[in-house]
Amino acid sequence: MYAVADEFDVPLPPEELALYRTLLPSFTHLKATLTYSEATKDELIKKYSKDLENQITTLLNDLKTLKDQVRHSNVLADDISALTALASILAYHETYEKFSEMAHKFMDYQARFG
Repeated sequence: MYAVADEFDVPLPPEELALYRTLLPSFTHLKATLTYSEATKDELIKKYSKDLENQITTLLNDLKTLKDQVRHSNVLADDISALTALASILAYHETYEKFSEMAHKFMDYQARFG
């Protein structure tokens, strides 16, 4: 707009011209930032999705490890004390709860970014 006013020699108050000259670099930087963000958006979403898939794979492997630990634990052994068995069960449960929370977060992320 100010370029048009300048081209046609339209008089502008000095305050408006000073404001324009002050804001022009910020506006130019903002436009460049938006253009860059738009250009890299799809690439960053693909990278994020790949990283999320890797984290989900790691979580699945950790869950399989936990499952194996529970199956092969000595919780049901005859010679184990009740307190030791309970402590083991609580530890398994805490680990499961942590994994469950992570899985819910991953599901939310996947719903947002596909």
